[in-house]
Amino acid sequence: MRKGGARLHSTALLGALLIACASSPPPPPPPPPLPAAPPSRAAAVERHQTRAGPAGPAAPAAPTTSEPTRPKLCGVSDSEAELAALVSSQVGLGLLWLADGASESRAPDGRLTERSQRSFRHAAKAVRQSLSLAKCMLRSRDAGFSATLRKGQGAIEAWLDTHLDDPADAPVLLSAGTAYFASLLSSDSPMDAMLDVPIALTLLERAVRFAPSAQDGLGMMLLGAYDCYLPPPVGGQPVRGSGRLQKVADNGGGLARVAQVVDAEFCMVGLQNRARFQQLLTEVIESGAKRRNTGLSPFDGMARGRAAWLLSEEEEFFLE
Repeated sequence: MRKGGARLHSTALLGALLIACASSPPPPPPPPPLPAAPPSRAAAVERHQTRAGPAGPAAPAAPTTSEPTRPKLCGVSDSEAELAALVSSQVGLGLLWLADGASESRAPDGRLTERSQRSFRHAAKAVRQSLSLAKCMLRSRDAGFSATLRKGQGAIEAWLDTHLDDPADAPVLLSAGTAYFASLLSSDSPMDAMLDVPIALTLLERAVRFAPSAQDGLGMMLLGAYDCYLPPPVGGQPVRGSGRLQKVADNGGGLARVAQVVDAEFCMVGLQNRARFQQLLTEVIESGAKRRNTGLSPFDGMARGRAAWLLSEEEEFFLE
């Protein structure tokens, strides 16, 4: 059985995140300008008097008023929905760099190549920016958000109950939770990353409660992957995680086949359930073959490639 499987797990999770973030809807276009109002009768009379000459003393000019320019949210967006989409896009950019660095072969001496190091630096920068925007987005709901983080899980839950407790808040919760989750992957400090786990899971769990199928079940899939990625002795729940991933697959959205691959690679390897591992991956490959005439989505193509590779390396993942 392969001992150093962390990189394999991370690569699968990166792919799932990338796909979902890339499918985030773009910000809504600005509304079209309003048509000019027709001239009033009084204005028409005034123009006529101006052309004919004044009939008496000129009336004082009416004071002009203009609305103050509204500052952009977090300095970059006109609306919360636009900001949430920007956070997701920035996460996708960071994970794209992270995946590029992870896919690069190491140097003969085992060290990272210059390209990998450069990609990881770009990834860390993009994910930091996404997390910074996510925190700003949450602070825009209430300036006390940052102080709440230092008070523990109970305080975080109470803050969310007050400020983000409506199904309409699901996009904000999901994009912020994804940003926190991505920071776990790109952090240089495992200890710092572990400190962000509670808030990442809490945001994602609430987003899933309000909108379990949002972005093709992204939140549900990340929670399921985490359940299976974490070893049972330290809190992992592979059975629950597999159930969450199966729900994403059953929904039949764009992440359905990716969820099956994650289920096989994360959960079934952890449970050492070789038969289910084979069944899930075979279903992914066969579903792609059945849809060949109608065209495969990029999600299906990535899932099929990963499934084929996992089956080719099957002996490395199981004890017997």
